[in-house]
Amino acid sequence: MKIKLTLIALFMAISGLIQAQELMNYTEIQALLPDEVNGFKGDGDKDGSTMKMQGMNFSQASWTYVKGNKSMDVMIFDYTGSESMYNQAFGMYQSGMEYESDDEVVKSIQYEGNPGWYSYQKKDNDASYVFSINERFIVMVDGENIDSISEIEEFIGQLPLEKLK
Repeated sequence: MKIKLTLIALFMAISGLIQAQELMNYTEIQALLPDEVNGFKGDGDKDGSTMKMQGMNFSQASWTYVKGNKSMDVMIFDYTGSESMYNQAFGMYQSGMEYESDDEVVKSIQYEGNPGWYSYQKKDNDASYVFSINERFIVMVDGENIDSISEIEEFIGQLPLEKLK
């Protein structure tokens, strides 16, 4: 959830560059979140919101999935905006950035041709995986108590992301 607040702050800070466009309502995004993904079951209520104001539109939906002591928090943003906003949000991740320490690995990725990054906390077995789709949607998955980054990638592979256009 730390990533969620950081990303929202980033988007709000650069909102002056954004041109209002039609966006999906949060209920439409919630409807895309399946009851079960790769053995993880949705837990509790789905969350979401839509905000519209001059120069900016923003929707997000999220749900937590659990399997035993593991969890995956999925958040999908529809943040329609200008090319400038997109480049600012994802520019450094397109540069092939990599970082590793005894505690963490951070790496730029391409998810089906779309830029993003992941962070894996080695000692806690927690990870965040963030990427864009069609220069419009941003998908974030935070995993807790996962075995490896490939576990989060397998989970993401089972989400119906092809429905985000």
